[in-house]
Amino acid sequence: GGGNPEPTPAPTYSPAPQPTVSNETYLELAESALDAENYSEAESYCNRILETDPKNYKAWLIKGRAAGWQSTLQNIRFPETVNCFIKAYDFAEGNEKSIVQLTATTQIMSLSKALIALRCERFVKWPDQEETIGFVTDLTAILNAKKQFTTSTRIQLVDDAQSLAADIIKGIDNALTLKIKPEYFGNNYTTD
Repeated sequence: GGGNPEPTPAPTYSPAPQPTVSNETYLELAESALDAENYSEAESYCNRILETDPKNYKAWLIKGRAAGWQSTLQNIRFPETVNCFIKAYDFAEGNEKSIVQLTATTQIMSLSKALIALRCERFVKWPDQEETIGFVTDLTAILNAKKQFTTSTRIQLVDDAQSLAADIIKGIDNALTLKIKPEYFGNNYTTD
Protein backbone atom coordinates (compact mmCIF):
# COMPACT_ATOMS: atom_id res chain seq x y z
CA GLY A 1 0.00 0.00 0.00
CA GLY A 2 1.34 3.30 0.93
CA GLY A 3 -0.75 6.25 -0.27
CA ASN A 4 0.46 9.71 -0.93
CA PRO A 5 1.77 11.43 2.15
CA GLU A 6 -0.14 14.46 3.36
CA PRO A 7 1.25 17.62 1.78
CA THR A 8 3.27 19.72 4.11
CA PRO A 9 1.54 23.06 4.60
CA ALA A 10 3.53 26.01 3.34
CA PRO A 11 4.92 28.10 6.12
CA THR A 12 2.83 31.19 6.74
CA TYR A 13 4.50 34.51 7.08
CA SER A 14 2.66 37.36 8.57
CA PRO A 15 3.97 40.79 7.78
CA ALA A 16 5.75 42.53 10.59
CA PRO A 17 3.28 44.62 12.49
CA GLN A 18 3.40 48.23 11.40
CA PRO A 19 3.94 50.65 14.21
CA THR A 20 0.80 52.62 14.86
CA VAL A 21 1.25 56.34 14.53
CA SER A 22 -0.99 58.28 16.85
CA ASN A 23 -3.07 61.20 15.71
CA GLU A 24 -1.08 63.37 18.12
CA THR A 25 2.11 62.41 16.23
CA TYR A 26 0.45 63.11 12.87
CA LEU A 27 -0.70 66.47 14.23
CA GLU A 28 2.86 67.33 15.30
CA LEU A 29 4.12 66.28 11.85
CA ALA A 30 1.41 68.37 10.17
CA GLU A 31 2.32 71.43 12.25
CA SER A 32 6.02 70.96 11.45
CA ALA A 33 5.30 70.58 7.74
CA LEU A 34 3.10 73.69 7.82
CA ASP A 35 5.82 75.68 9.61
CA ALA A 36 8.30 74.53 6.93
CA GLU A 37 5.83 75.64 4.22
CA ASN A 38 5.50 72.06 3.01
CA TYR A 39 1.78 72.48 2.56
CA SER A 40 1.08 69.30 0.61
CA GLU A 41 2.69 67.18 3.32
CA ALA A 42 0.82 69.05 6.06
CA GLU A 43 -2.46 68.45 4.27
CA SER A 44 -1.64 64.76 3.84
CA TYR A 45 -1.01 64.32 7.58
CA CYS A 46 -4.27 66.09 8.36
CA ASN A 47 -6.16 63.80 5.99
CA ARG A 48 -4.76 60.80 7.88
CA ILE A 49 -5.99 62.24 11.16
CA LEU A 50 -9.42 63.08 9.76
CA GLU A 51 -9.90 59.52 8.48
CA THR A 52 -10.08 58.29 12.07
CA ASP A 53 -11.02 61.49 13.89
CA PRO A 54 -13.24 63.58 11.61
CA LYS A 55 -14.03 66.05 14.40
CA ASN A 56 -10.41 67.00 15.10
CA TYR A 57 -10.60 70.78 14.91
CA LYS A 58 -6.82 71.24 14.85
CA ALA A 59 -6.50 68.97 11.80
CA TRP A 60 -9.25 70.91 10.01
CA LEU A 61 -7.55 74.21 10.86
CA ILE A 62 -4.13 73.07 9.60
CA LYS A 63 -5.67 71.45 6.53
CA GLY A 64 -7.44 74.71 5.70
CA ARG A 65 -4.22 76.69 5.95
CA ALA A 66 -2.30 74.11 3.93
CA ALA A 67 -4.94 73.98 1.19
CA GLY A 68 -5.13 77.74 0.95
CA TRP A 69 -1.40 78.23 0.55
CA GLN A 70 -1.33 75.63 -2.23
CA SER A 71 -3.70 77.78 -4.28
CA THR A 72 -2.69 78.80 -7.76
CA LEU A 73 -4.59 80.95 -10.23
CA GLN A 74 -5.46 77.73 -12.07
CA ASN A 75 -6.61 76.02 -8.86
CA ILE A 76 -7.90 78.50 -6.30
CA ARG A 77 -8.53 76.49 -3.14
CA PHE A 78 -9.97 79.40 -1.21
CA PRO A 79 -13.50 77.91 -0.89
CA GLU A 80 -12.00 74.61 0.34
CA THR A 81 -9.89 76.53 2.85
CA VAL A 82 -12.93 78.33 4.20
CA ASN A 83 -14.88 75.04 4.44
CA CYS A 84 -12.04 73.58 6.52
CA PHE A 85 -12.06 76.64 8.79
CA ILE A 86 -15.84 76.34 9.22
CA LYS A 87 -15.45 72.68 10.25
CA ALA A 88 -12.62 73.59 12.63
CA TYR A 89 -14.86 76.22 14.22
CA ASP A 90 -17.82 73.84 14.42
CA PHE A 91 -15.75 71.13 16.15
CA ALA A 92 -13.80 73.43 18.47
CA GLU A 93 -15.07 73.87 22.00
CA GLY A 94 -14.74 76.61 24.58
CA ASN A 95 -11.52 78.63 24.26
CA GLU A 96 -10.57 76.59 21.19
CA LYS A 97 -13.19 78.54 19.21
CA SER A 98 -11.35 81.82 19.80
CA ILE A 99 -8.09 80.22 18.57
CA VAL A 100 -9.86 79.03 15.42
CA GLN A 101 -11.52 82.43 14.96
CA LEU A 102 -8.22 84.32 15.19
CA THR A 103 -6.34 81.91 12.93
CA ALA A 104 -9.11 81.65 10.35
CA THR A 105 -9.79 85.38 10.09
CA THR A 106 -6.08 86.19 9.82
CA GLN A 107 -5.50 83.49 7.22
CA ILE A 108 -8.54 84.49 5.17
CA MET A 109 -7.23 88.06 4.95
CA SER A 110 -3.67 86.94 4.13
CA LEU A 111 -4.83 84.47 1.49
CA SER A 112 -7.11 87.08 -0.10
CA LYS A 113 -4.22 89.49 -0.48
CA ALA A 114 -1.88 86.73 -1.74
CA LEU A 115 -4.34 85.63 -4.43
CA ILE A 116 -4.87 89.19 -5.63
CA ALA A 117 -1.08 89.70 -5.64
CA LEU A 118 -0.69 86.60 -7.84
CA ARG A 119 -3.28 87.94 -10.27
CA CYS A 120 -1.59 91.38 -10.29
CA GLU A 121 1.79 89.81 -11.10
CA ARG A 122 0.22 87.93 -13.96
CA PHE A 123 -1.67 91.01 -15.17
CA VAL A 124 1.57 93.01 -15.36
CA LYS A 125 2.97 90.34 -17.72
CA TRP A 126 -0.23 89.88 -19.74
CA PRO A 127 -2.55 92.90 -19.41
CA ASP A 128 -5.35 91.47 -21.51
CA GLN A 129 -9.06 90.73 -21.30
CA GLU A 130 -8.51 87.20 -19.98
CA GLU A 131 -6.55 88.50 -16.99
CA THR A 132 -9.11 91.26 -16.43
CA ILE A 133 -11.81 88.61 -16.25
CA GLY A 134 -9.49 86.71 -13.90
CA PHE A 135 -9.63 89.59 -11.41
CA VAL A 136 -13.42 89.38 -11.38
CA THR A 137 -13.38 85.59 -11.05
CA ASP A 138 -10.84 85.67 -8.21
CA LEU A 139 -12.66 88.42 -6.33
CA THR A 140 -15.97 86.60 -6.72
CA ALA A 141 -14.46 83.39 -5.30
CA ILE A 142 -12.94 85.30 -2.39
CA LEU A 143 -16.09 87.25 -1.55
CA ASN A 144 -18.36 84.20 -1.84
CA ALA A 145 -16.09 82.16 0.44
CA LYS A 146 -15.95 85.00 2.98
CA LYS A 147 -19.74 85.29 2.92
CA GLN A 148 -20.02 81.53 3.49
CA PHE A 149 -17.62 81.75 6.44
CA THR A 150 -19.54 84.63 8.03
CA THR A 151 -22.90 82.96 7.44
CA SER A 152 -21.75 79.61 8.85
CA THR A 153 -19.78 80.85 11.87
CA ARG A 154 -21.48 84.19 12.59
CA ILE A 155 -17.97 85.69 12.73
CA GLN A 156 -17.72 89.09 11.09
CA LEU A 157 -14.61 89.39 8.97
CA VAL A 158 -12.78 92.66 8.62
CA ASP A 159 -14.03 94.34 5.48
CA ASP A 160 -10.85 94.44 3.43
CA ALA A 161 -12.57 95.07 0.09
CA GLN A 162 -11.05 98.57 -0.14
CA SER A 163 -7.59 97.18 0.56
CA LEU A 164 -8.03 94.49 -2.09
CA ALA A 165 -9.34 97.08 -4.55
CA ALA A 166 -6.28 99.25 -3.85
CA ASP A 167 -4.04 96.24 -4.53
CA ILE A 168 -5.82 95.65 -7.84
CA ILE A 169 -5.49 99.31 -8.83
CA LYS A 170 -1.80 99.20 -7.99
CA GLY A 171 -1.43 96.06 -10.17
CA ILE A 172 -3.22 97.76 -13.06
CA ASP A 173 -1.05 100.86 -12.66
CA ASN A 174 2.08 98.68 -12.71
CA ALA A 175 0.87 97.00 -15.90
CA LEU A 176 0.22 100.39 -17.45
CA THR A 177 3.62 101.73 -16.44
CA LEU A 178 5.77 98.66 -17.03
CA LYS A 179 4.09 96.98 -20.01
CA ILE A 180 1.35 98.87 -21.82
CA LYS A 181 2.86 102.36 -22.21
CA PRO A 182 6.38 101.12 -23.13
CA GLU A 183 4.89 98.82 -25.80
CA TYR A 184 2.59 101.55 -27.11
CA PHE A 185 5.11 104.40 -27.09
CA GLY A 186 8.21 102.28 -27.71
CA ASN A 187 11.62 103.61 -26.69
CA ASN A 188 10.29 107.16 -26.42
CA TYR A 189 8.46 106.32 -23.19
CA THR A 190 10.11 106.75 -19.81
CA THR A 191 8.69 105.80 -16.44
CA ASP A 192 9.71 109.10 -14.81
